[in-house]
Amino acid sequence: MLALFLIVSLALQLSGPYFLRSFVDIVRGDAEGSATAQGVWFISVIVVSQLFYAVGTYLTEDVGWTATNALRSDLTLHCLGLDLGFHDDRSPGEMVERIDGDVADMANFFSQFVIQILANGLLLVGVVVVLFTEDWRVGLILLTYVLAALVLLIRFQGSAVPAMQASRQAVAEASGFWEEVLRAREDLVPNGARRFVDELHQRALGLLLERGRRASLFFRAFIGSIAAVFVLGTVVSFSIGAYLFSIGVITFGTIFMILSLTGLVSENLRRITDQLGDFQRAAASIGRVRELVETTSAMSDGHRQLVTTGPPAVCFDDVSFQYLADTVVLDGVSFDMEPGTVTAVVGRTGGGKSTIAKLLFRFYDPTSGSVRFDGSDLREFRLEEFRAEIGFVTQDVELLHGSLRDNLTMFDATIGDDKLETALAELGLEQWLASQPAGLETEIEGSDLSAGEAQLLALARVLVRDPSVVILDEASSRLDPITQRTIERAVDALLHGRTALLIAHRLETVARADKVVVIESGRVIESGTYGELSTRAGSELEQLLQLSLAGDS
Repeated sequence: MLALFLIVSLALQLSGPYFLRSFVDIVRGDAEGSATAQGVWFISVIVVSQLFYAVGTYLTEDVGWTATNALRSDLTLHCLGLDLGFHDDRSPGEMVERIDGDVADMANFFSQFVIQILANGLLLVGVVVVLFTEDWRVGLILLTYVLAALVLLIRFQGSAVPAMQASRQAVAEASGFWEEVLRAREDLVPNGARRFVDELHQRALGLLLERGRRASLFFRAFIGSIAAVFVLGTVVSFSIGAYLFSIGVITFGTIFMILSLTGLVSENLRRITDQLGDFQRAAASIGRVRELVETTSAMSDGHRQLVTTGPPAVCFDDVSFQYLADTVVLDGVSFDMEPGTVTAVVGRTGGGKSTIAKLLFRFYDPTSGSVRFDGSDLREFRLEEFRAEIGFVTQDVELLHGSLRDNLTMFDATIGDDKLETALAELGLEQWLASQPAGLETEIEGSDLSAGEAQLLALARVLVRDPSVVILDEASSRLDPITQRTIERAVDALLHGRTALLIAHRLETVARADKVVVIESGRVIESGTYGELSTRAGSELEQLLQLSLAGDS
């Protein structure tokens, strides 16, 4: 459909100059016929060709956005399926550019590159053939003009593209800097970093000015070269037309036809050079997108179906892990989590506590050893099915723009209100829900809820899914006593009847655990019940508790 509309539009444009020639010759008395009819035909052809071109443009945008939006969706899902190590090495801004920026450069290529190049190429050939039939000298001169102008414009545009890319990169870097500064304003302003920020800002703006000025210079020079080429084409066409008219070879109306066709050639030369420029950008983007698509997760998906009949037993069996080749985070960690019990992992900052939680959820796989689920290595199970059985509450709760219901169900429309209300009631959050202005329909953003409310929402999210295993990477922020008690009651309800891993940052919460594992420098240095370890003189847990009490006092 797109090809049909564009080609018909170009064919109509090619026929327009014939009616223009007849109109001029009839007006001058060099030909017989109705000047009015020829004028109406000429205007009609122009209007209809523009209508066809407008519809073709609409179809172009439709095809381009449909294809690229589908690709954006595929790339987003692909990136979400990659291991956490992949994302650790890349900033969110870089990934946005890879998923959106690169794909945007491919939109034109997907939608109309082949059609436009083919159609405009055929039109150029058609114009040259038409003029050759009028007079071989006109055809030869215009053919020479087309080839020379095409080579000149393509070479000029090729030299301008790197400058434009450098300018866009400077814009991206400046945008990233602004985002970072605005997000960190609560730390920067109290610490007197405004002067430092201003210096960095000036550097970013200087780079933006330098690259932007260079890109603008190339762009204006390119536009000027196009105008000069078009003027040259018009001068050459007018000169050869005037000469042939003076020797009686062509009519006066034919001069107008030659000029009109030359203008058509110039416009199509511009379109072809634009298409080739878009192709250069698309080629680079296609390479980057292909590289991203071919990137595979460091973790292979298992083949076994996960079948659970209740809270499972979990075992860390001689697990070692390192993010970098020369940095050991966990070294031979072993401990068991009995079905339906709560195991708390405590230790000093940087000891590897959060890494244990990430290994259980299979954000990473152990460098050696294994994590077992009812006796089977996690790597044997299908990843999506396995993760559906695990609820993970992280320290940083992400709230999405949407309703309270959307944030509880993560936009799963199959979850009914009854299930949501039951989950909230089980966590003791009926009054909290009643306090929301529109109940489950309350629209929220990240800044609309306090830290405690966000944690409550995260706990409710997990309970709605009803997993058999819960990982609670406890938030380290201190809350007011009333909110803290509400969260403690909600946590107790969530952990009941489930196998749970509690990464404890505040030691007073460890008392709820059935088993306590103390980690130091990536090793298990002691384990046992809270009562045993907290009362054993000289135990690591007892020392940590003493330090915690001293800090509170």
